[in-house]
Amino acid sequence: MECERMLEIIVEADPPTLEDGLSGNGEHAGHLKVCPGCADAARAVLALNASLVEELAAEKPFTPLDLALRAAAAEAERRRTAGRRRVWRGLVPLAAAASVAGLLAIRSVGISPDGLPGEAYERPMIMASATGPETDVTAPEGTNVAVFRTPNPDIVVYWFYRGGEGR
Repeated sequence: MECERMLEIIVEADPPTLEDGLSGNGEHAGHLKVCPGCADAARAVLALNASLVEELAAEKPFTPLDLALRAAAAEAERRRTAGRRRVWRGLVPLAAAASVAGLLAIRSVGISPDGLPGEAYERPMIMASATGPETDVTAPEGTNVAVFRTPNPDIVVYWFYRGGEGR
């Protein structure tokens, strides 16, 4: 066998095959006994393989990229929501204190709800059914309609809902 072909075999062979050849038991043992160059190459490949196995064993376990990205996204979400909770923890007592202060100020000044600025709120008229001289709405079978008249005479809201009388 030529050395060039044997070197190709050495590079492609697995470690047990090389060890068998060097010990005199494998199919390539004859050439490795008579050719010191090929035998040295086989020993060098085995030594490199052993050091590679040691290095890989010393490394931390491989974490796939998608798992690492999910872990980073979960950590970012945890930090983002923790920041929101901190904001709410500070705002809730502040809002409560402002409400109490406002009520105390109104009470001490003597302003009644009737004396507040702006127009008084009037609740819009609500009709229970959609029948009448100004309404031309027919509800589909199995539904009812409620008519909400607003202060603006051009706007009327028709609300269709399922159910019978009294629901």
